[in-house]
Parts: sequence; C-alpha cells; structure tokens
Amino acid sequence: MIAVGHMSLVCSLALNLAFSGFLIYQLYFWWRKKTEMPQVFLGLYRVSNIVSLGLFFFVSLSFFILIYGFYQADYTFLLVSKYVSNQQPWYYRVSAVWGNHEGSMLLWVWLLALTQILFTGIIKKDSLQSFVSLGIASLVVCSFILYILSASDPFLAFIIPPVQGRGLTPLLQDPLLVIHPPILYFGYVLTLIPFSQATGFLITYTFLENKVEKEKAKKELLQILKWPVCIAWMFLTLGIMLGSYWAYYELGWGGYWFWDPVENASLLPWLALLALIHFRILADKQKNYYGSLLFTAILAFLLCILGTFLVRSGILSSVHAFAQSPERGLFILVLLMIWGAFSLGILAYKLPNLQERQLRKKMYLDSIFLLVGINCFLAILITTLWGTIYPLIMQVVFGQYISVGPLYFERLIGPFAFIGVAMLALIYTDLKSKMHKIKKISFYIILGGGLFIYMMAKGASFFQSASGGMGAVLITVMSLYCLEKPFSLRGVGIAIIHGAFGLFLIGASWDAAFQQVDTLTFKLYEKKSFHKYQLIFDKYKVTQGVNYQGVEVPLEVFRGSVYIGLLTPQWRLYKELGQDVQKTSQLVIQGISQLYVVIQSMQKGKVTVKVWYRPLINILWISGMMMILGLIFLIRRKKYDI
Repeated sequence: MIAVGHMSLVCSLALNLAFSGFLIYQLYFWWRKKTEMPQVFLGLYRVSNIVSLGLFFFVSLSFFILIYGFYQADYTFLLVSKYVSNQQPWYYRVSAVWGNHEGSMLLWVWLLALTQILFTGIIKKDSLQSFVSLGIASLVVCSFILYILSASDPFLAFIIPPVQGRGLTPLLQDPLLVIHPPILYFGYVLTLIPFSQATGFLITYTFLENKVEKEKAKKELLQILKWPVCIAWMFLTLGIMLGSYWAYYELGWGGYWFWDPVENASLLPWLALLALIHFRILADKQKNYYGSLLFTAILAFLLCILGTFLVRSGILSSVHAFAQSPERGLFILVLLMIWGAFSLGILAYKLPNLQERQLRKKMYLDSIFLLVGINCFLAILITTLWGTIYPLIMQVVFGQYISVGPLYFERLIGPFAFIGVAMLALIYTDLKSKMHKIKKISFYIILGGGLFIYMMAKGASFFQSASGGMGAVLITVMSLYCLEKPFSLRGVGIAIIHGAFGLFLIGASWDAAFQQVDTLTFKLYEKKSFHKYQLIFDKYKVTQGVNYQGVEVPLEVFRGSVYIGLLTPQWRLYKELGQDVQKTSQLVIQGISQLYVVIQSMQKGKVTVKVWYRPLINILWISGMMMILGLIFLIRRKKYDI
C-alpha cells in the first residue's frame, strides 16, 4: 500500500507536467502560426478535462491510502506510528491525517487537484486567456506535488513496525479537527483560481489586437473571478470562525483571538480576498482599477503560501505551529519566491499596457467611499503582516527575540477599521435630499452615539465604545437599506453580510468591555457568588473515555433561587501519551452570553477554578454564520455589483 500511494503521487506529477508541457507547446504553435484557433482550443479543452480527472484520481488514490493506513492504525507507515495509537477512537485516527505536517500537505494537494477540476469546468472553450491560466494552475499544482515528494513524503515505511504508536496530541483530539483544517485549506487553495486567472490575463492581454478584444478579455476576467473569490472568502470565513471557537473552548485562556502569528496567517489572505471582492465591484463599475484588482488577486495566493511557510517551517513559536523543519520551510520559501517573482514581475512589466489613454468615468460618491474602504482593508492587512513578520526579521537578522502583543494590533488597526466601517455606512446611505440626509444622519447619531455614551458610562474604553457605536450605526444603515429597496436576493445578501459585521463589532466590543473573571476555591458543597450567579461545588466524578481517564468537577449554577444549569469542567489524562489536559466548560446563559470555567488545581475535598462571564459572546459565532448566509445569496445572483 505504501508503494502504491507513493507511485500514485509520482504518476500525478508526471501527468500534470506532461499536460503543462503539451499546453505550452500547443499555445506556442498557435502563437507562431495564428491558424486553426478553434480546433486547437477544442483539443486543449478535451485534453484538459481528461488530465484534470486523471490528476484527481491519482492524488485521491494516494490520499485515501494514507487515510486507510491511519484508520487501520497500520504502523508500517512511519507517519501513522507518530500520530496514532491503539486507544484512539477511529474518527481521531482519520482526522490525525491532517493533524501533522505531511498529511496536511497531502490534503492541500488533494484540494488543489479538486480545484483544478473546478477550474477546468469554468474556463471558456475558445479563450486563450483561460488556457494560459489553466497552464499556470497546473504548474502550481506540480510544484506542490514536487514539494511533497522531495521534502514531505507521507509514505515512508518502517522495516520493523512498532506495536504501539505515540498518539495524537491531546489538544488536537477534538471534533473540530475533523472539519476545521479541510475547510480552511479549501479556502486557501481556491485562491489559486484568481491567481492563475490574473497572471494568465497579464500574459495574454498584449497579444490582443484591438480594443474590442481587450474589453472582452477584461469582462471575461471579472466574470470568472466572481464565484471563486467569493467562495474562497466564504470558506476562509467559516474556517477562521471555527478555529477561533476551537481556541476559545479548548485552550482554556478565556479568549477567541490572540493575534497569534499563525492566526494572523489565515487572516491575511482573508483580508486580501475582501479587498479583491470590492476591487472587482469597483473595476466593474468604473471600468478602471484593473491593476489593483490583479495585484490583490496575486497577493491573496502569495499570502496563502506565506502562511504555509510560517506554519510548516517551525520558525514560529505558536500552539498552532508544526515541529521545526528548516528544510521544509526553505522549500516552501523557494516556492513563494518563485511564484512571487513570476507573478509580480509580469504584473510590473505588463502594467503600463493596462493604463490606456482614455477618459476616466466620473467617480460618484459611493465609488469614492468604496475606494477609501478598500484602502482601509489593505492598511489593516499591511499592519497585520508587519506585526507578524517583524519579530521574525529581528530574530533572523539581529538575533533578538521580541514579540508583538495585541496592543499593537488593536491600536493601529482600530482607526482603519473605524474609517472602513464609516465608509460602508456612507455607501449604503441613500441621500436623496437635504431633509432626508438630516433625518438619517440624526437617526444614526442617536443610535450609535447612544450606545457609545452608554458603554463609556459603564466603564468601557473609548475604542470599545466607538466600536460598539459604529456597529449599531452599520446595523441601522443596512436595515434601512434593505427596507427601502424592492425585495431581491442581492439586497438581502448585502444587508446580511454588512449587518453581520456590525453585529460582530457590538459583540466583540461588549465582551471585551464587560467580561468578568475571578478565581474561586470551593470546598465540598460550598456556595460561591460570581457576578449575578451562585455556584455550588458537588463532589468529583470520575470519567472514562476511549483513551483517557478524567476527573469532572460539577458546578451547579443558580441565579437567585432559579436553577440555571450545570458546569462540568474536566481534567483528563491521556493513556498513550501520559499527558494531562484541561477541558473547559461553557454554559449558555440567557441565550447569547456564557459562563466559562477552567480547573486550576484539585485537592482532596477542595477545588480551585477560574471563572469568566462572557457577555454577548455568542453573537460572534452568529455573525460569522450570517456573513456566510449573506454571501450565498449574493453568489446566486447572475450579476454581482454594489
């Protein structure tokens, strides 16, 4: 099985390399002869379908052989022996495939192969731009398969396999490991489509002979970029949301986002895709800004490779990072440099050809506001990128170990986020007359200003109060926008997405301002007061899992004389690793707030716990799901505009 899995990867590489070479040869032949273009393109289209399916078959064969080895706990696989034990439940054995470096990269390549099939399905049969883009995508897939075969082979074998494996790290033995990495990775790899489309457009644009063909190519670019960008952003949103929730209840740190460098690595392409979505709208509206559109399309994919380098090289100190492997990190860094130099070099060389001498359309206020908002997204991206890589630069160049804390990100990102939200509010405010303008702005000031003053009076900081106030304004703007327009999926989708972001601002600022935390020590059956609640410690309970033993600390929760529920934090000891891990407990209170408990220490008849009250915390997860729902409404539209 190991040999079959390895050979399937070799076959997939050979097949895709042969196809890329054939594609380049056919396009070169057409470029020299300039004849029989329909026949050449039709032949390429048929071959590309066969090759994409063949590639997916070979990569899938390798991937599912590895999954089967993990499922069966086949210790002839060196990788299986490191991350699987006999005691692990089957679903953790399967999800352990992407809980390590080699397996996660094979998942990445499998998703790339799936993306190449999707790419082949959306290209136009008579478009030179589409086939050049497909050739670039094929070469990218080849480079990652070559990386796996050279530096990250998951099909290494034991001559004498062990009887027992090491097992998966306890923090990764969680149901979200099953779905979080595949969702996040799919968002990453879908950025391949806008990247290859942007570079393919740049290469072929100067071959076009007249203005009509050039305008057709631009229109084709905007049309093809529509759904891959939106779906990539949707999967990244869902992946980031699941990751933040996982960190919230698993790490026991009482938070959901810590500006960890690896967390930032997923945020960076999310911001780039957000800017790309809005640049696409602006380019379609103004028939301009194609250079910025192409740059953000390239940037999103390069940031995904950068994130892979940061996570896989081991250069970062993070709970998310994989074990240190300089060789692997160097290979990914080389890939980043090659594809970055190739795409950005073409952009710099071809950009003057896009700056055609034509009278620009007059920019209306909504387009100006949109452009300012996009620049705010990019400013947040640059700030986050610098805060992430600056410690690495200091470490590599000067040998100094420094860290950039949350204060840096919050203080620098805050003003840009504030301006960006203000621009969103202005874009969707229909100012028909002076009186209408006065009434609407007065309404916004009353609601947003009222929440701002209330939060300040309750002890929130200026930044927290301003974020809450802007969130209220944005929700109000989008509600009025939806009510004033005739019903349409477009209007509903826009209102949900942007209103959800306003809801997120309120939830995040309220939770940061008014959360309560305390450390309580209980004796058996003792009652303690915390915030508006009373907690009573019942006796310990011993729990038994498939591969762990644990102690549960039941805490009954009352509000006055009303019983609310039961908190059940645990302390687990995993048999195969001899490692203990705390399991937090969250109890939903009043629908959208939570009590959050972590065990600090246990003694005979006494326990010390750390307790948080997290007001409106569930709004964060609700707002994320609302963004995804709104985007689904927009994707169903044939025309995607403001």
